[in-house]
Amino acid sequence: SVNYDDSSWRVLDLPHDFQIEQPWDKDAGGARGFKAMGTGWYRKTFKADPEWKGKRVLLDFEGIMLIGDVWVNGQKVGGTDYGYIGFETDITKLLRYDADNVVAVSASTGKKGGSRWYTGGGLFRDVHLLVKDYVSIARHGVFISTPKITEQSADINVQVEVEGISGKQLDVEINARIFSPKGELVTETKGMAPKKNKLATVEVPLPVVAVSNPQLWSCETPNLYRAEITLVRDGKVIDNVTEKFGIRTLEYSPEFGFKLNGKKLFLKGIANHHDLGAVGAAAFDRAIERQFELLKKFGYNHVRTSHNPYSKSFMELADKHGILIVDELIDKWSDKSYWGGRVPFTQL
Repeated sequence: SVNYDDSSWRVLDLPHDFQIEQPWDKDAGGARGFKAMGTGWYRKTFKADPEWKGKRVLLDFEGIMLIGDVWVNGQKVGGTDYGYIGFETDITKLLRYDADNVVAVSASTGKKGGSRWYTGGGLFRDVHLLVKDYVSIARHGVFISTPKITEQSADINVQVEVEGISGKQLDVEINARIFSPKGELVTETKGMAPKKNKLATVEVPLPVVAVSNPQLWSCETPNLYRAEITLVRDGKVIDNVTEKFGIRTLEYSPEFGFKLNGKKLFLKGIANHHDLGAVGAAAFDRAIERQFELLKKFGYNHVRTSHNPYSKSFMELADKHGILIVDELIDKWSDKSYWGGRVPFTQL
């Protein structure tokens, strides 16, 4: 209920894992950390800025562990049965400009048999309120690759997913500026979003550009370039995204195994679970970075994300510290094996 009295509730910051605070329970089982299962509730009250009118307002959840549902002003707007994958939901039409707006979130750990490891529970990753133009860059809408690299030059391929142009004759320019690890502008490319388009989201490849004398990313020298992507309409920037990336080559072969930048590399790493020990499953950036610092100290160069997608900050910090990632989607052999969702996995 929008009018529910939450004045006695605890105030906290995200990310948060409520299960780590649960009592010890021998019946909960070792796989789930001997912590009691349960459901946590979160509420956030906010006022809508009048300047948001005419724009899209979205909530972006990086993850709700393990099963989650979201309501805005009493209406359900989204949810998840697999908390390791985030989602966004458009709340534009539900906003009230003459009264408070209330976001309510239910997060359940599910049953103890729903996982082989400690999952935690709650809003264990960040939540974002986004205000965007109706024409914008899609969620995770920038893809950068470096298909050709020599000592003298590296090709940079930038692809941008644009949403909000379906059925519209709009002049939307897409710009990409590439900065060196030292912050210097080294190249740029631009293109136009298509006018004849019927897709809700359209992929726009920009002309390939070259970077001279590229500084390669490696485990020892994790050089990161920065791409600043902007959408421009009628001379005005309507959206922008910044992504960091490394210039490097990867090769696999039965003869030599794995090569990074043309040199054979032996992967020395761990199969990791997403929790952070005593602080639980909440994705605190500093706790993640501390893990990477310790791994590097002991000579590791690789992490296997057992057995699910990790947070965006985890991946960014891995890039920063020179850690290679073997990423995984799900711990599944069948619809019934260690699945905590409300419906079978194949029905999601």
